[in-house]
Amino acid sequence: MRFNHLAIVYSFFILFSSSLLADAINFNLNDRAFFVEYSHLPDESNAVFSGSLLHHADNGDLISARFHIEQNLYDVNKNIIAGIGAKAVAIDANGFDGGALALSAYLKYKIPQNNKLSIASAFDYAPEVVSFIDLEGFFKAEFTIKYQLIDHASAYIGARSVRLDATANNKSTFESGAFFGISIDI
Repeated sequence: MRFNHLAIVYSFFILFSSSLLADAINFNLNDRAFFVEYSHLPDESNAVFSGSLLHHADNGDLISARFHIEQNLYDVNKNIIAGIGAKAVAIDANGFDGGALALSAYLKYKIPQNNKLSIASAFDYAPEVVSFIDLEGFFKAEFTIKYQLIDHASAYIGARSVRLDATANNKSTFESGAFFGISIDI
């Protein structure tokens, strides 16, 4: 139990501080991992700030901070939202520690026939040149299907893959598989 106590403290910090600052709380899990994220969406710009923790029972912890700009795609289609930015990642994994500064992008599509249903994909990528300590590369891909249950809460299912390239050409999967979660707008 290397980082578990810190993971729990960080999760409660995100959840309880959100009543003062947050616009959204996102929480998902599967049988071996849980993810919690706080997002702040400023009123007068398209800038989004978020902090998150991905804890895997066997592999350790991944803490990240993300900044990105989002908008409707070309301001033509209100059902397609794109985002692009950067993500700083710190990893405390079994066998190595490290960090990276990743490029981050996502695309979300709201189904026009059912405005409560949406699909989204997100990608984060950091090559060796922006990775440090024991990490030589980072890649995360995620796909979700979300349904808005009530005005400020949604439930979703998805799949995620997080790959780490460590020193000495050691590539490993930090976390992969399906998950389910909830998202609450505050």
